[in-house]
Amino acid sequence: MPRRALGVLVLLALSVVTPAAVGPAVAEHTSHHRYFFVGTVRTESGLPVCGVVVRAFVADFEGSPDRDRSASTDWSGAYTVQLHMHSGEEAEAQPSDKDKQVVLTVAGTSQTVTVVRNQLNPNGWGQLTIDFTVNDTVESLGLCLRDVAIYAAVVVGGVALAVVGVLVLRRRGRGVRHVRADIMKLPGATRSKARELEGAGIRSLDDLSRADPGELAASTNLTEKQARVLVKRAQDAQKQRDA
Repeated sequence: MPRRALGVLVLLALSVVTPAAVGPAVAEHTSHHRYFFVGTVRTESGLPVCGVVVRAFVADFEGSPDRDRSASTDWSGAYTVQLHMHSGEEAEAQPSDKDKQVVLTVAGTSQTVTVVRNQLNPNGWGQLTIDFTVNDTVESLGLCLRDVAIYAAVVVGGVALAVVGVLVLRRRGRGVRHVRADIMKLPGATRSKARELEGAGIRSLDDLSRADPGELAASTNLTEKQARVLVKRAQDAQKQRDA
């Protein structure tokens, strides 16, 4: 899990790039020398298998790396492997590799297919779609789309909670400052006394004007005399406000 979490950070930092193929991309000769194999790798349960290597090689190849290549499945479980094979249609693309046998393997599963000419890929002279279904015990070696979605949801949810928390704290802070400012306008009401009153549930001049001095003194560090003076001054302030 830490590896996948690190992968998520890398994806976010690099704008979510997909895994690169192990073999080379379309870059060699002309389209008469290119043949493509594409497909997906999924478990028996239908889940994509990401980051696993799919190998494709010509059954009778003679050690040429161009005829034995691999690529990793991307975060949707899809892969593309390009082999250097000849169409036979021009002198430099002979002899023809049409009808050759190509073996594809992944996670202990293999399929043998026959190369046929078609127009499915404009970058080559043919393409075959070979999908794999592997055992449910086969695990992804890279991030899948569902993993990114889960991690993204966690990140977004965490950010949303943090923003809400900050807004709530700011609102409460503004409210506390307002309460303290109102009370601190009273003669003799220092910041420390305002905090004492706040701790006792006194959040407005109205609260203070209706408070019992004895109970207020019992629930704060104020003396009863101090409490009585503050209550009286709060009552006077309320009268002036209502006048």
